[in-house]
Amino acid sequence: MGAWPEVCAIASRFGARQLNDTAWLFELPGADEGRVQKVFVFYELLKPDFELVQVKAPFASIREVDVDRVIRSVGQLQVGAIGYTPFRANDGSELDGMLDITTSIPLRSLDLSEPTTFLLYLHILARAADNTGSRLASPEAGRARAPEMSHVPSAPPAPAAHAAYQAVPQQSAGVQDDEEWVRHLAQEYGQACTAVMRALEAALVIANEANGARRMADTRPQHEISIRNFAALAERKEREFGPVYQDFENARAHAKDIGTKLVDSCRQQDAELWLGLTLDPETYGVAGAAVEFMRAVSGPTPRAFLEGIGKGNEAVNSTPDYGEPGFRGYIYHEAVRDRLNQL
Repeated sequence: MGAWPEVCAIASRFGARQLNDTAWLFELPGADEGRVQKVFVFYELLKPDFELVQVKAPFASIREVDVDRVIRSVGQLQVGAIGYTPFRANDGSELDGMLDITTSIPLRSLDLSEPTTFLLYLHILARAADNTGSRLASPEAGRARAPEMSHVPSAPPAPAAHAAYQAVPQQSAGVQDDEEWVRHLAQEYGQACTAVMRALEAALVIANEANGARRMADTRPQHEISIRNFAALAERKEREFGPVYQDFENARAHAKDIGTKLVDSCRQQDAELWLGLTLDPETYGVAGAAVEFMRAVSGPTPRAFLEGIGKGNEAVNSTPDYGEPGFRGYIYHEAVRDRLNQL
């Protein structure tokens, strides 16, 4: 059973901004690189004692869109529903506000002992709102991004193993400046780390479903029909997990390869410093998280994968940052000069 203080602790731990005693603001990555989507988390109480967490991700001013078109085009969502939040004048009167994707979750139904699922849901809601806002602002761009947005995917798409990664070009005569080459590799490493996290999120959804179904199948006492149904669901999800896990492994291998090239290219320079100077703050933070999931050992079964991700989460929350004692680096590499980052 969840409690609001637990939500507050998670929000503070993962960089959200507290607005008041009953509201937090998360700023999460949008659908496109560099975009930020605001997600508000509120505490609500239905008297006498029914507690809720309300989540809102605004995507458009009600003044700027055709509400009928919004409802008809994106009204059927797998995540949340279309909502409206008015603004208030100083005298308390209602002003035109924002359309948002919103949902309410009973606090008692939340297991917040492992925050990953709750945070992943916030990311999915943020992606849904950002996609919806982009589509309404630019219909042509929206159609180019996805043929039909009548529903929101349950997780960010995993990168395809055969096409997600283009090989980094070999240093050629056209790149004369070593610093230019280092910046290029730093940018490639940031993109590769972003792909690691996207593949992780996709695998995490299936792993949690498979693990949950397997746990239910093993619960006793229980009717045999129920056991068989849960076991069949677990087996199906375990089969689905194989390809998304391979995508995750491909993403990790690609990022490790780029990291090695980046470190090997810095003969006279500090690769970690160049990474920080080259990447925007958001991507730099992603690299800091991704490197811990590259170091963690994650097995090919849902249970082993979740154990590895748990260890990666612990490292993300405890590893010192750049400039602090014990900093291990945001660049995973297998360079000959320094093997500290190897598994």
